[in-house]
Amino acid sequence: MWKELAEKIREKTREGRSLSYQEGAVGITALLHCPLKWELSRRYEIDPQAVEIDDGFIWETQVKSALRDLFGEGFKEEYDLIAEFDGYKLHGHLDCFVEKEDEVIGIELKAPKVLLLKEPYEEGTLLEDDGRVIHNEVYLTQARIEKALLRRLFPEKEVKVYLFYKALCRHKNWSKKLYVVSEVKEPASEEEIKELLLRFHEDKSPRYPNECTSYCVFFKEGLCEGREFKQEVQEEQAGRFIELLKYYRTLEAELKTLEAQLKKTIKGHVVIGGKELGWVKQKVVEIDVSKLLELEPKAKEYLMVKPAKKREVIEKLGEQVIKGVEEKFVWRI
Repeated sequence: MWKELAEKIREKTREGRSLSYQEGAVGITALLHCPLKWELSRRYEIDPQAVEIDDGFIWETQVKSALRDLFGEGFKEEYDLIAEFDGYKLHGHLDCFVEKEDEVIGIELKAPKVLLLKEPYEEGTLLEDDGRVIHNEVYLTQARIEKALLRRLFPEKEVKVYLFYKALCRHKNWSKKLYVVSEVKEPASEEEIKELLLRFHEDKSPRYPNECTSYCVFFKEGLCEGREFKQEVQEEQAGRFIELLKYYRTLEAELKTLEAQLKKTIKGHVVIGGKELGWVKQKVVEIDVSKLLELEPKAKEYLMVKPAKKREVIEKLGEQVIKGVEEKFVWRI
């Protein structure tokens, strides 16, 4: 019964959701992910399954119904945003569109699992973003492109675009479910959109390192073997990266201060959930490597050079000790 009930709920949330695209056009969200996903979605009907996705569809239905009551004929859903750049067609669907006499309003709806804030918010259930929201970069870029296309379509009117969230908002150990509205101030530039379109058609690689293994339903279903991620220099995103990095460093410093306080709070240890926490005594065994190799020559197969000593070993013994060299992507901040 329960499996059938969950499937029926999922079906209900997706009723009436069918988006069409102009021949040869690419969707806006497709530009921000691996191009193979777009190509495979044209060939296979596979919907990713997640409760968060179902919640997102329910959220869209609620907001669209409310906007229809408020604006009547002035409101349109899944509004077509169609444009062409250097021979490449782009076709987006704006979740909500409201047209007034002297302005147009675009609203992109999102219902993420968690929305991080730089500060808590206790003044009600609606947060009008004052700079405290940490946005998903894909959401932000999508909305910036939508604003640029709306400006193209309505050059004589003021154009406003908003991200409208329903999400569990968190800041450290504080959390609260909120409606959050954030105005997208800057549209994407024409050069940025052209670059995204050109890369979509010429580079069929993932757009971030773990896109295949963590986020692609086609990879999980065995319909795509995955592609290697290509590193790129993104000078235009340095400002955004530095902004988030500063916030990360602030939290990191606070955690170190808190850890220092924890160390001073207890002289021994406590047991929580079956785990010993605090000052836990443990036995540290040091192996005599020379003696080990003397007694068991095959032991060399299980030994490794300490990472901190690699440079010293190479400088002292040179190429003769190097077995191989490979390049890997590592995350460093």
